Amino acid sequence: MSSIESEGVSDGSGGESISCPADFDKLLAEHTPEAAIPLLAQRYWDKPSELIRIANSARSLRTTRSEIRTVAIFFHALGIGGGERVTRDLTNLWLNMGLNVILLTNVKPGEDDFELPEGVKRIVLPTFVGMTKDGYAPRCKRLLDTLQENAVDTLVFTHWFSDTLAFDIIAARSLGISTFLYIQSSFTMFFLDSDMPARYADIPLQYELASGIICLSEMDRLFWSNFNSNVMVTNNPITLEPPDEAAALQGHTIIWPARLHVDKCPERVIPIMFELVRRVPDAQLLLIGPEDQEIADRMRAALVDTPLEDHIVFCGPQREQDMAAFYQSADAFLLTSEREGWSLALGEALATGLPCVIYDLPYLTLVAGNKGVVRVAQGDSEAAANALARILTDKTYARGLGTAGRAFVEGIISYDYEGFWHSCFVSSLEPYRPAPSSSLNATMWSELLCAYRSHLENLEQSHRQAILRQQTKVAQLEAKVISLEAQTDDLRSAFRKVTGSTSLKVGLVFTYVPRIIKGAFLRHRATRFS
Repeated sequence: MSSIESEGVSDGSGGESISCPADFDKLLAEHTPEAAIPLLAQRYWDKPSELIRIANSARSLRTTRSEIRTVAIFFHALGIGGGERVTRDLTNLWLNMGLNVILLTNVKPGEDDFELPEGVKRIVLPTFVGMTKDGYAPRCKRLLDTLQENAVDTLVFTHWFSDTLAFDIIAARSLGISTFLYIQSSFTMFFLDSDMPARYADIPLQYELASGIICLSEMDRLFWSNFNSNVMVTNNPITLEPPDEAAALQGHTIIWPARLHVDKCPERVIPIMFELVRRVPDAQLLLIGPEDQEIADRMRAALVDTPLEDHIVFCGPQREQDMAAFYQSADAFLLTSEREGWSLALGEALATGLPCVIYDLPYLTLVAGNKGVVRVAQGDSEAAANALARILTDKTYARGLGTAGRAFVEGIISYDYEGFWHSCFVSSLEPYRPAPSSSLNATMWSELLCAYRSHLENLEQSHRQAILRQQTKVAQLEAKVISLEAQTDDLRSAFRKVTGSTSLKVGLVFTYVPRIIKGAFLRHRATRFS
């Protein structure tokens, strides 16, 4: 195996301090990383950014490698998904560069996993899902053992946020191993994701400890440069190379290939299609990808007994090797996401020569300057429908867009991926460069994100209290219902005892005649005075 060698660089030094970097160094000198890091996790689990601020300049976390021979890459799983596919493709790229490659995941291989290239070793770590501060030690030990036993020189995280990220980075850095964060989404995810817990709001502050950040757009590079001094922009591999023949574009079929997940905003296709079928009555949209059951059920219910019931087709997940045929048979591509980091599907559609309509994401590398993409304002379903209608009915216009898109993708495919990763890995061998943690700009971002996290935590606390109050009311009502049911049962039992008693029956016999006379008298009286 070849290596990536440092070009005459020497170690630098840094200084700063569990109240200071020296305290951190002392802790790691007196204890093994296996013992010390779980202790730190217990103390800083709820606010790891505070630990990173202290440890960032610690001498014990400096990179000590002079060359890169073995690369480890971590992602949660390797099932269906864009991040999983990029992780698989990177392992193949690095193998072709002559490096040893280790894949780390949280979960064991499954039948839906992407197939790994021959030569990639896969190791499963104790999952961080559901992990608490008292449970980190086994993961830490497994990670440290794996990195040492396989002589790993650098660790790339393509899963860039979790409760254990800070401690995983520290574990690797304590062994002199460089670490990179490969961020495949827009930075806006930290502000837009409704299901992201408040404790993740200040995760960007943890990124300063990484040897570098790799992102997918210039906009993201500008943002992440506020948190790390070594930020690089790259392109995701496009695995579906342009076919010899572009899509024929002879029909009225639109393809929407993505997970039916809140991130991809699939429900936005419904108002678009309502508008489109008025203009193109036989237009059909294919939803291709794994389904979030709640979203899929909600969408299907919204389509029942509507004109769209036969115009939106749920195709489910498809094999990677079968996707080319879907692209080839389509006539347009639709992207409805509110945010994306790259969009592998958009790249594949462009490579096939499909005209593409998207809710505007102007920062995307695949969008900026691309004449094959029609951009409409976010959420403007009528504009999206108009754009699709023109593409489906004006084939000359559509083929012009498709040709422009294919030409654009050719430039992406010619990108020097190996050259980028060589320079990336070499950058981790250069002298230590502290992150700009002392600058006023860094202080501003720290204050902003900490305030944002505090705001979200207050909201979460308010929601928890509101839920608790409602649960208390429900419990009180349930207790009242149970009490009333018990009282009702007692009354029924007493009634049955009374109605079934001998004394009541005898009394009814003796009072039968008087009751008949009384009834007749009352009826006579009522008739007389009416």
